[in-house]
Amino acid sequence: MDFALSKNQIDKEGFVYFEFTGQKFAYMMNCSERKVNRIKNS
Repeated sequence: MDFALSKNQIDKEGFVYFEFTGQKFAYMMNCSERKVNRIKNS
């Protein structure tokens, strides 16, 4: 979210737009899920 704010990628409706490719976005989502799963499992 901070990244989006710094890049001014939030429109009037509050939607956030990222300049990532689909692959990079999927990779980031996978990394986030793994971190969450680790926290839940520990």
